[in-house]
Formats: sequence, C-alpha cells, structure tokens
Amino acid sequence: MANKTLWISDLDGTLLNKEKKVSDYTKKILNEKIAEGLCFSIATARTPATVVDMLKGVEISVPVVVMNGAAVYNMATSTYEHVNYLEIDMVKVIENLLKEKKQNAFTYCIDNNQLIAYHGAFTNEAQKKFYEERQNNPRKLFKAEETPLDARVAYFVVIGEEEAVRSIYEVLKGYDKVNQVFYEDIYNAGVYYLEIYSEEVSKANAIKFLKKTFGFDKLVCFGDNYNDIEMFEMADEGCAVANAVEKIKELSTQVIGHHNEDGVAKFIESKWQK
Repeated sequence: MANKTLWISDLDGTLLNKEKKVSDYTKKILNEKIAEGLCFSIATARTPATVVDMLKGVEISVPVVVMNGAAVYNMATSTYEHVNYLEIDMVKVIENLLKEKKQNAFTYCIDNNQLIAYHGAFTNEAQKKFYEERQNNPRKLFKAEETPLDARVAYFVVIGEEEAVRSIYEVLKGYDKVNQVFYEDIYNAGVYYLEIYSEEVSKANAIKFLKKTFGFDKLVCFGDNYNDIEMFEMADEGCAVANAVEKIKELSTQVIGHHNEDGVAKFIESKWQK
C-alpha cells in the first residue's frame, strides 16, 4: 500500500499481549516494515507515562494518540503536539459534582510538556493501587493537592465500584461540553473507570489531526473495544482482533488474529507493500 496510508493500533487487548507487552515478534515485524516506509502509530487511552516504556524498542516515527484522543504526543521529541482541554466552566461543574458525591478523581493537566495528576485522599483500594503502580514514573507527576485555578485540565479519571462511578457518569450525560468513557477494567473485574474529556476529544478526532498534519489519505486501524468505535467508523479498513467485542467486529472490514497471538503484526506482515 502507498506510504500515505496511516496504520494505527489500539494498545491494550490489541497490540499488547496478555502480559501487557509488545512481543519480540511484533517488535521485529513492526520495525522491519517501518524501516521500509510503513507509517505506524498508536491510539490508546493510556498516557505517555506508560506508552513510552511499553513501546520501547519499536521505532515509531509518527506521533501517537494518547488519553483517548485528548492529546497527540511526539515520542521522538517528548512533546505534546496537540491537546484538547476541558473548558474552565465545565471543570468547575465536574469538581463540584465530585465533592457532592464524595469521590476522589485524578485530574490530569499538562504544564510545559509535563503531565501532572492532581488528586485528593483515596476513597478506595483501586485508586491507591492505580497511584502506586504509576507514582515513580518521571513522565507523570502525582500531586496530592487541589488543582491550581490556572491549570488547564485535559481530563479527569474516576476509579471505583460500578454504582459509585456510574452515578457521576449519569449526571454528566446531561452536559454537552463533555465526552465520557465509562468501562470496566479489563485486568481487574469489578473495578470501573470513568474518563471525562472535552466534547472534542475522541480517538477519531485526534487521528483526523494526524491525517491533516501529515497528509495521510487512507486509514487502516486495529482495535478491540468500545472506545475504538469512532476510529473504526472513519477508517478505510477496520481490523478487529479475534478477542474484540462484538460491536467492533460488526464495524470491522475483517477480523484478524488474537491479541495474544501477534494478530496485528501478522496482518501487517501479510498486507504491507512498499
């Protein structure tokens, strides 16, 4: 296929195996094809704090879509090339709702290319675990303090039991200025996440930014879950891994191999042409 094609993959449940790693085989295939001219990128809910380490050894040359499309991050220069922030009035609405519900959230801000997560006292073990697994990463600073009034908020993350998290989700559904992603953690049954973004935020919109910036005229995407829906709807080819939810399989142009069997890499190896 022509070099003006962007090949973009989700991470968890798609490019990553069950150990949350990019296998040596997948790294080998991707690097071979990237060296030949493949334009490959990632679209993930994760932040650069974990994405950079997970993709270590993969020579990605195109900026990656992170935080479900809230930002586009250049791994080569360690800079955020594009960020969609929440409007200030909406930030206040969300903060007041969280106080009313007595829920802690991680409030993600970007200051001079540094990702900062402000938070209050943890209200459940899942929040504590989330913090402990990420606290020593220099690409993400945690601060146990109120979000500064002049901070620009990229998004909020609420973590907890389904009922508590859903109650916030249901209230915010009444607002036009937010886009929410509500889901169960695929690695921890019973733990639910709510990510709250600007209404402009989606993987699809961030990919549109990449297409416009770099002049891509075709999109091939890989995914497995509900936050990939808009990406699949805009793609010329949507490849659902074998373990994908049924909705993604319905939207796909083809179902490929399982995420734990290098499905993405094997498909690229078979289809990519210089």
